[in-house]
Amino acid sequence: MQIAVVPAQNEEKRIQTVLINLLSLPLDKIVAVINGSEDQTLERVLAIGNPKIEALYFQEKLGLDVPRAIGAKRALELDADLVLFHDGDMVGHFNNNLLELIEGVKQGLDVALTDCYPVPPQNNALVNELLACRKMLNEKLDWLGQLGLANPSHGPHVLSRKALYTIPLYELAVPPMILAYARLYNLKVGIATQIPHQELGSSIRGVLHAEKIVHTICGDCFEAISFFEGRHRSRKYDGTNFTGYHKDRNFRLLKEIIARDSLEDFVACSLPPFHV
Repeated sequence: MQIAVVPAQNEEKRIQTVLINLLSLPLDKIVAVINGSEDQTLERVLAIGNPKIEALYFQEKLGLDVPRAIGAKRALELDADLVLFHDGDMVGHFNNNLLELIEGVKQGLDVALTDCYPVPPQNNALVNELLACRKMLNEKLDWLGQLGLANPSHGPHVLSRKALYTIPLYELAVPPMILAYARLYNLKVGIATQIPHQELGSSIRGVLHAEKIVHTICGDCFEAISFFEGRHRSRKYDGTNFTGYHKDRNFRLLKEIIARDSLEDFVACSLPPFHV
């Protein structure tokens, strides 16, 4: 069973393009995790009317990356052999790259990553800050040679069934933790494809959003490093506490959902009565 997990919040203008692109791939199920949306995202998903697409609907906001953990739980319920994680705003046409990611897991990788910066950008201080944090993590894991600057926070990636059973679902809400767990438990990790960042087709949301994303991912990397080194988990580095969107991650709800026997109650076959 090959499954894609697609988190989406307020993506009414993009979600159909993303899902229709994914329908052309050899996937058995596409799980769209819709949370806290105030637009027509759910309606657009249901309007496609393809039985391969399943919508998990949450009225409450889950926060950044939490939907991937919930989608992974649903994938395990569906007996997934592998899971492709694909953001709900990435409208670029790179299906051949997605096939390479899937093939990477079929050929033995447990974590198949995308290299989104085959050529690091010049004169972009914010991106350079981000890449420095990612480099630091991969150096600490002794994987800089094989992974370069790749990180599961950025770009589509695929996890094997073994990875899904090895890495606690809760930790998928902090993507760099995937690498820390993979290193500790000897999972096979590698770059399976290259998609330059500008070809992902992600939404452009302004400087403030970019700054918060960078601080979120940097904090995630520092947290993964402290965990890997056996220290108290911390998002601090050089006197700065890197929070970004981390404080908005709904870990309370995530714990409740992971503890459930099934997510069937969240599968939206029609519009919920409170969603007008």
